[in-house]
Amino acid sequence: MQRPDIRTLETFVAVVETGSFSRAAEKLETTPGALSRRVSALERRLGLRLLNRTTRKISLTEAGSQYYADLNDILDALTEAENRISLNHACLHYSNLGVREEWTLLGENGVSVVEVDGPLCANNGDVLREAALRGMGIASLPNFIVAEDLAAGRLRRILPGYRTRLLPLSALWPSRRFAPAKVRVFVDYLAQKLG
Repeated sequence: MQRPDIRTLETFVAVVETGSFSRAAEKLETTPGALSRRVSALERRLGLRLLNRTTRKISLTEAGSQYYADLNDILDALTEAENRISLNHACLHYSNLGVREEWTLLGENGVSVVEVDGPLCANNGDVLREAALRGMGIASLPNFIVAEDLAAGRLRRILPGYRTRLLPLSALWPSRRFAPAKVRVFVDYLAQKLG
């Protein structure tokens, strides 16, 4: 049995995710009829119905639901494989760093300087985090900003053998002798969370 091409699989996924052939056609810049023919050919090849079609809505059959879940895993793995072999990632820049067009990475073999380019430059780590969550590119962010996302699997560390150069963080107050206890507690908290 000949396997369907990627375009057919992406068509099925787009129809499921948009909920209609017309919206999927807009997304894929083609016609609803062309998409309907692709999905029908896929169903004939598999010998089973993937979608329940009515004039008002489209829903997945039980087999279609399983096929959709499996396809998502396959397409995600394919995207990840392509990303792994691609050195041209869209990078999200932190504008407060002195040099925005390069990242300095420290690894087992020493220092690597990588030129970066991307669609967004911001002076706020939360903005860059949100852009990364939306798939706009990769970002070099401190752990305290992305720890929860990493733990939940929303973001993934892509270069675990490397780290960026450390940036100093200072807490200043007018006089050590007269610092209120709440200032000391706050500085201790920062040192524990960010140190």
